[in-house]
Order: sequence, then structure tokens, then C-alpha cells
Amino acid sequence: MLRIAFVCCSVLSLACSTTSASDPAPVDSEMPDAGSVEIDASSVPENPDASVSSVDAGTVPTSGYNCEPSGDYVEMTEENDISLGQSPESTNQHISVSDESFTIGGCVNETEIFDWDYYTFTVDGDAPIHIDITVTIEEQSAIGGVEVALLNQEQTPLIYGYGKRNARLFATLEPGQYILEVNGWIDLFNGSLSYEIGVSEDKNSCPITESSAPDYTEKNDGSENTGNDVFTFYPLTKTISSEDNPENTELTLNAEKSYSLQGVSAAIENMVDFSLDRDTFSLTTGPTTNAIKVRLNWPNGEEADERDMDFFIIDPTDDTIVGESTRWGLDDEVAEFTVQPESLYLLVFVRNQLTAPPLPGDPMSEEPPASNESLPYNVSFCPL
Repeated sequence: MLRIAFVCCSVLSLACSTTSASDPAPVDSEMPDAGSVEIDASSVPENPDASVSSVDAGTVPTSGYNCEPSGDYVEMTEENDISLGQSPESTNQHISVSDESFTIGGCVNETEIFDWDYYTFTVDGDAPIHIDITVTIEEQSAIGGVEVALLNQEQTPLIYGYGKRNARLFATLEPGQYILEVNGWIDLFNGSLSYEIGVSEDKNSCPITESSAPDYTEKNDGSENTGNDVFTFYPLTKTISSEDNPENTELTLNAEKSYSLQGVSAAIENMVDFSLDRDTFSLTTGPTTNAIKVRLNWPNGEEADERDMDFFIIDPTDDTIVGESTRWGLDDEVAEFTVQPESLYLLVFVRNQLTAPPLPGDPMSEEPPASNESLPYNVSFCPL
């Protein structure tokens, strides 16, 4: 159930999804965590079911709140939790290339440790649109965190993100109706907290460049596919082998230009962090580069859970993670990170093992991993 899955993320601080618990624990950073998904038009009906909508759009919240939300639409009722059999609130908000943004305001209810709110919105037009979804919650010591999820009209979760004060998603959506879920959880009962959802067109989607001559191609992983596996994760730890080194791309990311990288992620079972491969590359930011957007793409299998990759950006001066994209079962991982100009960073592309490795002597667990072949991937870097 959606509610149970998101409680796991909130209480245990695990990166989980409604269908998998294979992704690792999130790492806090200055930037909100982010994810991305491209939605097939077949998953969205051309004529959304009107029964999804039960509340007319409004601007004045229901009595009983002691917070003051604001937005183009404001939450009207607490009876909008679809996991309880209730209907999401119809915001009557639309987004298209010509209508670029809207906001939704709501409250985390003081009477619940966890509060799930659901809202519908519509993507107009006749072509897919790149969108940027952000959630910012009122600053208050009581807040434990906030999540935002995107669902299709059948209430199937597509993607989610979370953070301490804010969360962010990037998505490419076909025209149709979608549902936004916001989940705020409170460490201490100290009054309701307001939040604001922003939905806007993503004008810099950092698309993958299909090229036979990328700016850099992986070449130093070695015959055993471990030559550039510099780190293990959860927790972040350097490998002990002196032969493990990041590949120097010799790339300097200057503003107003995009860059591409191609690699191959092997399928090597390990018991350290249950990943299959961890390719590491170094690059440098240019003198005017203060942020970068990264898009990671790989071919998916016939089922969404057959293959999954994540990426991390690491500051090598103290080996800390400054940003990550760790969504489950998606064709693309996308995130924006704040960086320092003229600085060295490491990018690590991790392929996840989606089934646990076999336990010695346990025939019930001796099943091969779902992902047992090498997996090519493409990366775009877009300095901002």
C-alpha cells in the first residue's frame, strides 16, 4: 500500500518505493533530492475520469487549520487521502508550454504524525512536456521531512522525492491528468505547518545527446570491470584496492554548453553494498559554473524493475556526497546540484542489484539477479 511504503521512507529514512526496497538510504545535501521519469502516453487516458475530482477549486482553506497556506489553489479538506479510499482534490490547475506554472498550498495536519494530501492537475497540449515539481515546507523545528510523489490517474506511483525542508522532481509527461501526493511528517506535535507545491515547465531538461562521439567514453574499468570502482556505498567508503581510481575525463564544464559521457555498467555481484558496478569519473567546473544538471539514461528491460541505476556527485576534498539521484525503476535519473566554480568533483554511476545475492547453502535464495548482462548508459552534463 502507498501509505505503508512512504511511512517506511519517513520513519526509517530509507530510499524505498511502493514496489521495491532495493534503493539505499538517502544522503542529505544542500540541494533537494530529485528524480525523473518519462511517462508513456499509454499510461494516461485521453479522457480522465471525472470521478477523480470531488472538491471544487478554491482559495480559502477549511476551518481547523492554524497555518496559512497560499497558492493558485489552496487545500480545502483533509479528506483527500486516496490510501483511505478518499478522492484527491481537483485543483483545476493546468500546465502546458504556453501556461508555464502554478502553485498549490496546503497544511501538514497537527493531529497526525504523517499527513498525506493528494491533488489532481492536468497536462494540456498534444506533445510531452518537461516539468519541474518542487515542494517547500514552512521552516519549523518540528518538521521531520517532506515527500512529493507523482501518480497517474490509475493512482499508480510513478516517481517520488523527499528532503528535510523541500523536495524536487523532474518529469516528462504526456498530456493527461495526474495526481500529486505530498506527505509531511512531524517530529514533535507543535502545530500545523504550511507547504507550497510549485509546478512549472522545465526549460533546461538537459536531454541525452545520441552521439557516436561523446565527449568522454569509459575506458579504464579493466578486464574485471572494477578499475574505476572507487567507492562502496551505504555508508560511503573508499575501496581498499590501490588500483581503483576515478577516470579523468579531462572535461571542464563551462556554462552555456552541454557535455556527454558514455559507459557500460557490468553485472558483478558483491556482498558489500549489493550494487553490480560503480563507475567513477572526475571532472572540473568552469569559472562561472555554480550549478550543474545531470541526466543518466539506460535501456530498460521489459519490466520496470529489471534494471535500475543511480548516481552521486562527490567532493573529493573530504569524500562527502553533495548530491544524488536515487530513484527506483526509472528510465532516467535527473538532478540539479549546487557546485563551486573551478573545482574538482567525482561522478559515480551505480547499477543496483535488484535481487539479493544468493546465500551459501540456501537453495531458496540461489536465484540469478534480474540484471545479469552488461548495461550501456549515457550521461548528459549541463552547467547552469
